[in-house]
Amino acid sequence: VVLEAMACETPVLTSSEAFTFLPEKYRFRKNDAQELAEKIMQFQKEGIRKDPALRKIILKNYSLDKLVDKIIVNF
Repeated sequence: VVLEAMACETPVLTSSEAFTFLPEKYRFRKNDAQELAEKIMQFQKEGIRKDPALRKIILKNYSLDKLVDKIIVNF
């Protein structure tokens, strides 16, 4: 769901270690409800806006061409 949201330029919050490449403002420490609450309040304060940088990350790292390259390398 995180990658799909990013592709739509939608801000996300995650604690998953799989997304360490995300800017710090989109990450929080696992099991840290206080930090998550602070991030949510910061989004609310700033206003949730689309972030084109998130889509750029997807296009750079998760495009169909990249997927095909990974498949070919593994076979």
